[in-house]
Amino acid sequence: MHTIPRPAHSRSLRLPRRVVVRARSQASLEGHLRAYDQLLRRATEAAPALFSHSLEHLQKHLRVDTVLLARPVGEEWVAAWQFPDANRRTPGAPARWAMDYPGRTLVIRDARGDERWAGHPDMQGLGALAAVSVWEGGVPGGALLALSDHARTFTRPEVALLHAVSGLLGKALEVEALKVDLHRLQEALALTEAVVEDSALQDGATGLPNRRYLEIWLKANLYLARRRAEPMAVVRWTQPPKELRLLRAVAESLRGEDLLICEGQGRCLLLLPRTPKGGAQILIHRLRQKLGNLPMAATLWEPEQDDLQLASVRARLELAQTEAQALPKAVAWRG
Repeated sequence: MHTIPRPAHSRSLRLPRRVVVRARSQASLEGHLRAYDQLLRRATEAAPALFSHSLEHLQKHLRVDTVLLARPVGEEWVAAWQFPDANRRTPGAPARWAMDYPGRTLVIRDARGDERWAGHPDMQGLGALAAVSVWEGGVPGGALLALSDHARTFTRPEVALLHAVSGLLGKALEVEALKVDLHRLQEALALTEAVVEDSALQDGATGLPNRRYLEIWLKANLYLARRRAEPMAVVRWTQPPKELRLLRAVAESLRGEDLLICEGQGRCLLLLPRTPKGGAQILIHRLRQKLGNLPMAATLWEPEQDDLQLASVRARLELAQTEAQALPKAVAWRG
């Protein structure tokens, strides 16, 4: 019998250490799955109840001190919705970060020890936060923030839940915006019907819409113009009594969305929606070719600074009208 020698190198082999696989605890995952389920069960609620419940839901499952939905108003940030319902100051810088980097998540585990945020005025009193953007109509329209008074980490399931709620709230905001647009459209249709049925909305001398018509038109149109950040040119002049008939021809030659108002005694107001100053100057030049070189005043209604009743616009037009009277055959601009 032959003995086969054992290879020398086999004597140095060592079996790998025993690998112990520990079953991951499912309690956290199951808790978040239950959170999703509870959230979806309330998704058909009306907007106020849905917003309130969703933020309360996040505050409970993320175990944070405050959850808020922040939206930009000019240069400032305000909490459109907040839970708990306290007057907590909105941290604008993290909200702006979420808006500037949509689709990403800002997580600050220790606001006092983070070199980027330590000492920032918006982080005073905060220990940690997580922030994501809220999309409305395909663009970021706000930010959803979870705020903790103490340093802490945010797990992947917690961040996923934050994104899920931000998507739900974004869709709810879009639906509410569509409801408002529909309501404005209904008002516009009601206005059209009223014009047909009620001669009190027309100026007796010219048959053009009067100031009462203008009040209804403003309610139906300027809210949408402000939402869409669309400027509107406004022109004012006084038509000589013997030439009032020309106003009908002018009204018929306007663009479909433009509006010529006769406020009585020849006082005219021309509104040119979605028209900046350059476009308005071209239209005014064409207008003067029909009416002659009457003194005219003009200004722009700015959606971010002017009111919806044209009070500030009328004040500027008064000043411009005085300037135009002093310079015959001129168009005076204000603002």
